[in-house]
Amino acid sequence: MRGVPISKMSKESAQALIAMRRGIRKARKLSIQTGTPFYVWKNGKVVDLNAAGPKKQHRHRGK
Repeated sequence: MRGVPISKMSKESAQALIAMRRGIRKARKLSIQTGTPFYVWKNGKVVDLNAAGPKKQHRHRGK
């Protein structure tokens, strides 16, 4: 659902996306606290986001 504004999604899809993002944030925070890897699929490769150290997370600001 990349590129589709939440306002254009069905209510159920928007709620699912919001919950998924919340879960991702919590998992990343936990991995930083415990010093464990946080693997994601990025540009066709599996990447550990914690390998380079934690970055400041940007919050998406909708209109």
